[in-house]
Amino acid sequence: MNRAWAAFKAHPYISNVLGYTALFASADLIQQRVLGKKPAAEGSSSINWHQTARVATVGFCFHANFNYHWLRWLERMLPGGGVKVVAGKVVLDQLVGAPLTISAFYIGCELYLCPPCGSDGVPGSDRSDFHHLSVSPQTAAQPPT
Repeated sequence: MNRAWAAFKAHPYISNVLGYTALFASADLIQQRVLGKKPAAEGSSSINWHQTARVATVGFCFHANFNYHWLRWLERMLPGGGVKVVAGKVVLDQLVGAPLTISAFYIGCELYLCPPCGSDGVPGSDRSDFHHLSVSPQTAAQPPT
């Protein structure tokens, strides 16, 4: 165990990528379990493992890399841990980093998660499994039903 911990400390990029991938995959599994409306058929799971793999890929390809480099850059630009420095890091993260990562998440999920063709053969027509990704003034105030 000490050897594994030492490897993660020696290579923070690898642990960051693995951590974000696991975080995105587990969040999708929880989301499917909590919001899952389809009953599981006999002998099958109600979990869409392909969707979970695609969400983990979005976390692996963009979020892990962006956050690793973004947080390192923030620490170099604003070194230290005082109240003013931490407040500056939080403000920069919320004004610059958050819009980029949220946009990348929704764009990545829209491009990568939605199937190219629906069950009727029309591209992008079958998006019932992805209703939780759409945000409008009506759905922003209340969860999807």
